Amino acid sequence: MNLSRVLDITQEVRASLIPIVYCEDYKFAVSLGILAGKRDFLHYDMWIKSRFKDVGSPFIDALLKWIEDNVVAPVQDFNRRNASLAESNSDAYETQKTAILE
Repeated sequence: MNLSRVLDITQEVRASLIPIVYCEDYKFAVSLGILAGKRDFLHYDMWIKSRFKDVGSPFIDALLKWIEDNVVAPVQDFNRRNASLAESNSDAYETQKTAILE
């Protein structure tokens, strides 16, 4: 079952999202929490502040790992694959880079 389907199920089962994004499987909780926030099912600021305060380093480590895997690495990969595009057509390069970051 994919993460999107898990989030859909949490919306069908009343009050099930919050206990799941507060679980101790921080990698899973971060992934689901970020997806829930994108769909406006979760307020990032309150959730992240609470997790930082209550859990600390393990949650922060999981969040930083998610950022590395899902933001930093794709941008670095894009830059490696498109170095020649950046030199020859900077407008197209910037358009593609912006699309990745959205």
